[in-house]
Amino acid sequence: MVTTSKVAQARKAHDSDTVDAASGTIRTGSTAEKCPRAQGKEFMRSGRCQEAISHYSTEINDAKREADDLQQLCPHLELLYCNRALAHLKLRQFFPAMLDAKLALEQDPKLLKAHHRLAQAQLGLESFKAAMQSAQAGQHLLDIKADRTTDFTILMDQIAMAGALKADYAGFDGRILQVRSAGEDAWLGKPAPEDPTLDGPSNNSASLLQIENGHPDCKDRHLVSKKAASQALTTGSQRTSYRSIKEAVEAAHDGDQIILEPGIHNGMG
Repeated sequence: MVTTSKVAQARKAHDSDTVDAASGTIRTGSTAEKCPRAQGKEFMRSGRCQEAISHYSTEINDAKREADDLQQLCPHLELLYCNRALAHLKLRQFFPAMLDAKLALEQDPKLLKAHHRLAQAQLGLESFKAAMQSAQAGQHLLDIKADRTTDFTILMDQIAMAGALKADYAGFDGRILQVRSAGEDAWLGKPAPEDPTLDGPSNNSASLLQIENGHPDCKDRHLVSKKAASQALTTGSQRTSYRSIKEAVEAAHDGDQIILEPGIHNGMG
């Protein structure tokens, strides 16, 4: 714990103070003192999470009392909050973990560990939408830095699957892809019947199609080329109806939902 005498010492020599992040020490002039975070990490490594929480709480309160000297003595208050959040997570104390992660982000909105721990806490509270948003915020920061770390993508998958098991589809915020019934043809390994209005023209379709409803490319029910018909069917919307599960899976993107319409389906299609 940082005492008043150490406060005075740090104020006097703050111009020469350095923080050694690797060893967890604050070096003041020629002296080196144990960083408050280091003792908490020792508690964490030995599995004494409740003691770590008490330790971090003491350090945070001391730092608040010495607000004028906070940047000199403990320039990483956000890390104290973030580490205390981790201790709460290990004890499955999700609500205080969430509060600490938010406090850490108030200090440093770009702290990746805080975004990750906030999402974990919200997942533990089964606040799936909020958890996904927190994880996405962290992933966005990684994307800005072109960092290919997968911690957030793994966490987003966990959130999406946990939510789905609770009938919460917060993680599936993309398109809804429908798979039509193949009927009795499913038993023969066939997909659902082709429907040009849903599928668009296929390579097996006739080269000329008749399109109704006054589309600019299809006037007065005149026969038009297959290319024009395809444009008429797909303009302004994306295809969301498929003939088989396989076809829908191949077209799906992250976050899409695949819904099976009532009937018989052939998974291989």
